[in-house]
Amino acid sequence: MVPVFLRFKDDLNIHERKWATHICEKRGLKLLEVDFDIYEFLNSGQHLDYGALTGVRSPQIAALLWLADYILEQGGFFVFSGDAVLGRLKNKVEPEWEGTESSLEKNINFYSGPSGVLMAFEKLKQIRGAVGVSSYLSFSSYQVASSLTLIDPADFDKLNTDLNSRLRKKIFNSVAYYRQLEKIALLKQALFSKVGFSIEEREMKYTGYELIHDKESKNEVGQEPLHRRIQGLNKFNEKYRRPLEELSPSEYLHSFRFGKNLTNYVASFFKSLSPSIGLENKNLNSSV
Repeated sequence: MVPVFLRFKDDLNIHERKWATHICEKRGLKLLEVDFDIYEFLNSGQHLDYGALTGVRSPQIAALLWLADYILEQGGFFVFSGDAVLGRLKNKVEPEWEGTESSLEKNINFYSGPSGVLMAFEKLKQIRGAVGVSSYLSFSSYQVASSLTLIDPADFDKLNTDLNSRLRKKIFNSVAYYRQLEKIALLKQALFSKVGFSIEEREMKYTGYELIHDKESKNEVGQEPLHRRIQGLNKFNEKYRRPLEELSPSEYLHSFRFGKNLTNYVASFFKSLSPSIGLENKNLNSSV
């Protein structure tokens, strides 16, 4: 296994590089750094090419799709961490399911679930005929099912209260965008710590694009740094995210997320839950 880091030109993600280097050194791993001109990628419209190809609606994820292609071109295969499917079963579950998103929502309260990010990587794999793992944390139906057991409904309200209390002590609590990012990060830390993982908390949750947002807002004056950064985020989204969203409307994403290409994923997801919640379907396909 070779950990790979996408290093932006002009050190525009050096704060993320610091943590990537720290983690690799701690585990005795050598970090492979791939130089990448993020502004050249965006201003040349390459992110739109990936949008047209995969339906991705995020310029940040489009850059990772480029990295996936780079890894494939080197003869390797990619493994992205992705996101755990976190949720809890509702008190009353439907006796059968239809293999659709609405059926999932009838039976499960999701805190994070199958996303457009996962679908974009899956689409790229299909187009390239490639081997790779789009989301390691939800790689199999069994991982998905086990993730659902991390949240005990009886404990969630207390956990939520504890997280809000911790957030109030953070310097960025007054900025809603960063407060929400951090809350999600703290929730994941609490859940994974619960099952024995050693978690090293950062000073704040990063997206990796903070210095780019600062650059976008360099002409803004008279505001606190974090509020000015939000102005840069808004400018960045207007220039680079909105065209992607217009290229792949949410209606398309909705149908793509749980379209026919993901029937096996959804089927195996429910099959793994069937013994514990009584869901039955004789035509389930367990491959993912």
